[in-house]
Amino acid sequence: MNWAAVVPVLVGTVLGGLISLGTTFMTMRHQVRLERQKRAEERERAALAQAREGFARLQRMGAMPSQPVALHHYRRPGDQGLFNKIIQLQDQDNAWEKQLRELLLDLQIVIQDFSDDSLRARLEDMHTIVGNADHYWQYIGRSGSWTRSAACRHALECLGRFSRGAPLPEKSEFLVDALDTVEGQEELLRWSYADMARERKQPPSNPDGEDPS
Repeated sequence: MNWAAVVPVLVGTVLGGLISLGTTFMTMRHQVRLERQKRAEERERAALAQAREGFARLQRMGAMPSQPVALHHYRRPGDQGLFNKIIQLQDQDNAWEKQLRELLLDLQIVIQDFSDDSLRARLEDMHTIVGNADHYWQYIGRSGSWTRSAACRHALECLGRFSRGAPLPEKSEFLVDALDTVEGQEELLRWSYADMARERKQPPSNPDGEDPS
């Protein structure tokens, strides 16, 4: 056998096979990458539509049932009749807030599907304001429904610009202040809970100064 003639043929066959395998592998990787990118784009398009619908529904919710009465009571704190009306509307408030929390939960899940960090952070800020506007309206200085509507309008504007490839709009001074207020009040609430937890862990004091053991 003429090995001088056979060896180059074998080497060529082996190299050709390796090159073919390498090309096939690279093609498969590229296809997988394209498929992954396609799924991400489809997921983001779906998130865009769902987020728009979510913020629009939150904007259309209207005021908490007791909010008009609470505003009057805020201006006339000594009016017992207004306070009683707020108590009577408690069940309606609870049902309204249950609906709000369900919409917020659905929206929070959708927001996580956006790959753009800036958009996701901005939507999370508006989500925070919307979820707390009715609890901290006295500190924010506007009714809960007014603040919620402003945050939803801004979120919808952000989503519209993102879909067009335009830069996000700046937050208004009111929304910046509202977010700071909500986060500040939430921090105070956490500190208050932490203080109460520490107090519960402390042993009871002995007024007579005697050793309880």
